[in-house]
Amino acid sequence: MVQLTYWGLQNYDRVPAAKAARKSLVKQARAMMLDKWRHKGQICENFYPAKSSPNDDCSPGAMHFYHWGALSGFVSLVEEGYY
Repeated sequence: MVQLTYWGLQNYDRVPAAKAARKSLVKQARAMMLDKWRHKGQICENFYPAKSSPNDDCSPGAMHFYHWGALSGFVSLVEEGYY
């Protein structure tokens, strides 16, 4: 969802609110992915939506090293011009 939302916001870069939303999405997605990677060594498929989750893992039942989860960090590379 992060990648699709990023692409959608990128289409409206001429709109200041959309550009700001895209930059915020990139910052939040990168922080969310890196937090789990640095503290748990996980790349989550899904993230638990509540800030005070019952556990400090990915969403219940989700895989803990899932390749699509890396797109949460990939958008920051695209944003910086590496792709």
